[in-house]
Amino acid sequence: MSGCLGGGTPSGGVIPDLAGATTADAIAVLQDTGFTHIRIQQKPSATVRPQAVITTDPPAHARVLYSQTVTVVVSSGPIQVR
Repeated sequence: MSGCLGGGTPSGGVIPDLAGATTADAIAVLQDTGFTHIRIQQKPSATVRPQAVITTDPPAHARVLYSQTVTVVVSSGPIQVR
């Protein structure tokens, strides 16, 4: 059945677990997996090193269409207090 997410059809796939990967590696993995709409969002984090992936939206292991936008949330490092 065309357009269905089940059974490994070409229209969708599973979001890989990218936590801790570099931004460049995360983009490469998503593109290699078949996702074409990738957005990067930076977020401060005291526990995740700068430029490392914190999470994705949709989350890891979610089944989604390849045409859906995947947001990769990347650490900008700890909040800088002035």
